[in-house]
Amino acid sequence: HGCKFELDYSKVYWNSRLQTEHARIVSTLDRRKDVVCDLMCGIGPFAIPAARNGCRVYANDLNPESYKWLRNNVKLNKVEDKVSCFNEDARAFLRRLTRDLLDKKQPLFTVVTMNLPATAIEFLDAFIGIYPSHFKQNDMPRIHVYCFSRGDTLEDMTNAAMKRIEGVIRAKVDRNAHDLNVHDVRNVAPKKNMLCVSFNLPRDVGCAQSSEADAKTTTDQDASKKRSTRDGEEDECEKTAIAGPGPKRKKSEP
Repeated sequence: HGCKFELDYSKVYWNSRLQTEHARIVSTLDRRKDVVCDLMCGIGPFAIPAARNGCRVYANDLNPESYKWLRNNVKLNKVEDKVSCFNEDARAFLRRLTRDLLDKKQPLFTVVTMNLPATAIEFLDAFIGIYPSHFKQNDMPRIHVYCFSRGDTLEDMTNAAMKRIEGVIRAKVDRNAHDLNVHDVRNVAPKKNMLCVSFNLPRDVGCAQSSEADAKTTTDQDASKKRSTRDGEEDECEKTAIAGPGPKRKKSEP
């Protein structure tokens, strides 16, 4: 999609095998109405193409080095007017951003990408109760959450991922809903695949009682601080094999 990326391989994560997946998600965006919240954006492989496609983007990553290169790449691709960059915990950022947009009466994000397959599902509880009770189902965002899932078949992996998601958001996701899509991104190990589960946030989750949501958020805050939000983080053995220490390099993504 014509974007250029610079990064330091020794300090941030990059996987060129995900280029097709980045393009797949960006192709689903509507530049006329979609606002993107990239919770675990890394150096910007989703955020920057989305901005070049014409969307407003809020891009966040906890890793200071990823944040530094994100800002660099936003300037490199001349999308400063489309992308706002943040360096915060993903859970806290989602709640703060939602409050700020509501208070300022600015357009809310319509699409959320969560590309941290090792732990992204655990952050889905941040959506519980973040919207006012008068919001309708059409006001809920579409979520693309990445995960690793094990099983003998793709169906087994899908069912395992859905159970984890439903356990975190404490609600059922209609497996037959037209908006539910489970995409097999790639195989990472025997009987272990990287999946992207895309679904519209259920209104009952987004508009849950605030007291219930606050209790859940408080319980998970300490655990949240211990997690990294580096883009596409995988098992330690795979990270070492793919990323590895190395010098600063320039990377172009078509």
